[in-house]
Amino acid sequence: MFDVLQELLKSLTDEEVEVAARSSYKYLLMSISKDESKKPPPELREDIALNMIKRHLIQAKGDKVKALKQIKSTIQFRQDMNADAMRLCHYNLESGNAEYEKLRNVLDKELETPVWQIRGKDGKNRTPVNAIVAFKNDGRFDPVEYVRIHMYFIERALACGERLRNSTDDDTFSVYTDCSGFFPGCAPPLGVSRGILNLMALHYPERLQNFYLVDTPVIFRVFWKIIKPFIDPKTKNKFIFVTGEVCFV
Repeated sequence: MFDVLQELLKSLTDEEVEVAARSSYKYLLMSISKDESKKPPPELREDIALNMIKRHLIQAKGDKVKALKQIKSTIQFRQDMNADAMRLCHYNLESGNAEYEKLRNVLDKELETPVWQIRGKDGKNRTPVNAIVAFKNDGRFDPVEYVRIHMYFIERALACGERLRNSTDDDTFSVYTDCSGFFPGCAPPLGVSRGILNLMALHYPERLQNFYLVDTPVIFRVFWKIIKPFIDPKTKNKFIFVTGEVCFV
């Protein structure tokens, strides 16, 4: 596999390799540091890029052509969504940065509902994404920004796990969603739901550990039947329905 990974790495431009490497939050902070002694070494950049390549190659079941297409698609997606600024806008609160201020406003608006948290850790120092299904205050589901807020929390969970383990090696995340308050008005449109599923399947392959759906009411099963056919079979097996007392704090 090593030779295939190297071949795919050489198929990327220098800019694409840098975008792939910046999928690591630790690397991102090192790369923008004004302290030259903290700049990331070239070998770290390559190792992280290879991690991304490996995940896509596994998803593509070893098909190099398909994997390369998916890698380039993910790199373009991260650029289009401005992944670097999205992760830094709350880290760097300097005034006058219009780009950061705009992203902060967008994220803060989406954070009003539903309730999201990145908190705690499991036995492997992975940080879970906790969510409570709730009615959106404005009742709007902007397809781009709704995907962005989900992407933001995935990135936060991965960054926290990276820090806890003090490593830039591959990491996974789990999602725990309290669905007890679900009703049809909570559900995003089918197209928006598909956008979230595509986000995880296409741009975060081999990242999702499990997706726990806690205390789902009967009406949720109707929604589940609608979106289930659009979920990749491998990803579908990671959705686990749980009933019982769960504390979201």
